[in-house]
Amino acid sequence: MKLLLWFAIAGFGAWAVSDIVEALSGARTPTVYYLTAAYHALAAIGVWGIHRVQSNTGLNVSTIATVMQSVGLASVVVLPLQLMQSGMEPNEFAAQNPHFIAGGLLNVFGMIALGVAIWRCGVFPRWTGIAIPVGAVLFITLGVADAGLIANIANVLLAATFVYLAVRGLGRRRA
Repeated sequence: MKLLLWFAIAGFGAWAVSDIVEALSGARTPTVYYLTAAYHALAAIGVWGIHRVQSNTGLNVSTIATVMQSVGLASVVVLPLQLMQSGMEPNEFAAQNPHFIAGGLLNVFGMIALGVAIWRCGVFPRWTGIAIPVGAVLFITLGVADAGLIANIANVLLAATFVYLAVRGLGRRRA
């Protein structure tokens, strides 16, 4: 379980760093795209560690949320690299490649379901059960609106919440 939590820390940490780099550079650089691809790959595995911390509560919502996030993230691992190669803006690329939208939405709905699971399980602080769904909604709406720096800040806060969960999970002992 600890290895999975380290994957979560690395993955969501890569997401935070990619948004910080984008905010500081004012552009989507190759570094941003590679870090985002790393986030997708590592977090697709790491979310299982967060799930395992609360899995002994018997709540199926956590399992469903984790499957949704994991499949959603894994299905868009190559998205940032293809977007970089295309030279298009994200919304233009999504319009021409709608199959990537499904993976992104699956991830977002998985985050919302994870928030519900966190709230109901009570293993993690309940504020995280609110922060994640709110962050997921901001992630999708600000991303579609191409909100720039505001989206970067919201994404860093959401990624930091996931890192927080993983670090908290490392400090817990399974029964």
